[in-house]
Amino acid sequence: MNTSKKGRLFARIPGRYFPWTTFAFVCLLSCLLAILFRTIQLGGSINFATGFYNGSSALMFALNFSLVLFAVLLFLMSWMSRTEYLIQMGRHSHKALKYLSFVLCAAFLINGFVDLYQMMISRTQVMGVLEIFGAAASIGAGLSFLFQGLTIQQPRESAVSALYGVPCIWSCIVLITMFVQHTVVVTVSENLYNILRMIFLVIFLLTSSKFLAGYADKKNERWLLFTGLMTIVLSAVTTIPLLIVRLFGKFYTVSHVVQAGPLDFLLMLYTAVFVFAYLKGRRRTQL
Repeated sequence: MNTSKKGRLFARIPGRYFPWTTFAFVCLLSCLLAILFRTIQLGGSINFATGFYNGSSALMFALNFSLVLFAVLLFLMSWMSRTEYLIQMGRHSHKALKYLSFVLCAAFLINGFVDLYQMMISRTQVMGVLEIFGAAASIGAGLSFLFQGLTIQQPRESAVSALYGVPCIWSCIVLITMFVQHTVVVTVSENLYNILRMIFLVIFLLTSSKFLAGYADKKNERWLLFTGLMTIVLSAVTTIPLLIVRLFGKFYTVSHVVQAGPLDFLLMLYTAVFVFAYLKGRRRTQL
């Protein structure tokens, strides 16, 4: 029994049943607002030659305030949904995750082998250790998603289930690389949002791997839901606005800015499918 003050405090919060459509509405609204604010910033307030923000502080405040507001709201909704559900993903959800897992398998394998090839033909040795580990982890993550696609309908507790956690190792290496290679964080908003996205992605991949392996508890499921929803929102901020401005010929021309790529967009789609398959697969039970 949890006798800590924190445990007693959260135990007093009553459980609530929120339909998956409620989570979808809140998540979609937060994504749309964040994409709108960020696209406006990239369109006229970001210096693509330096990566620095030169626009109105009110616009930056509006984006950050909306992100914090929806983060608090999604956290409360996730926590209040903590006790009422029996999870059972449907057949269509399994199919969507299966196909996305195969797509991510190909994307991670291509990403890993391309990185290895570039290291072999490059003469620079800067950050060589992280680059090697990152490429190896990317290949391992691709094999992990292949395993997930083949076993998604019948996950089981076994030693082989540890393969579900390889993408989490990859995300940890990417996060460390971001901190080491891109030290300008506060003054470059693109770096800040990408680092926050990767932090939530690390936790989501960890909790989702436990869920797939059959080791998840209610606390794990709360964190899976919250971090998954925040990964979707922050991925929308870092991928879609950048894609929009690229259509108008705007690109970052400096190396110290973290830029989300196609792999990050695919991970956003995977996270969205996983989270809402999880939500739609709930069956309300008696408390």
